Amino acid sequence: MYRLRSTIKCPKNKQAEILSALQKLDITEVEVQEIEYGRFVSESRLFWDFVFPQMLEEKQPVVYISYEFDDTEAGRKASHRAEMNIGWIPQNVRYVEV
Repeated sequence: MYRLRSTIKCPKNKQAEILSALQKLDITEVEVQEIEYGRFVSESRLFWDFVFPQMLEEKQPVVYISYEFDDTEAGRKASHRAEMNIGWIPQNVRYVEV
C-alpha cells in the first residue's frame, strides 16, 4: 500500500505561516524537520529553483514540513487541494510505501 507524501521546504521564519495554512485545510498530522542551511543546499543542488534568495543571503535554517494522504481518489483530490491552497511552491509530492 502507498501514501502520497508532500514536503514543503521553506525558511524557518515561514514555518508558522505554512502550518497555519495546513491547519485551515484540516491537515493536522504534520512532520517538521529543521535542516541546516548547508545540508539543504547540498540536497538541492540539482534544483536551484528551490533555493530562495532570502535563504542564500541569510543562510538561515530551512524547515521541511511533510504530511501524507491516502493513495485513493479522495486522497489525491485532497493532495491537489492542499497544493493549490497553501500558497507555497515548490512542494515535493511522492509515493511512499507503508
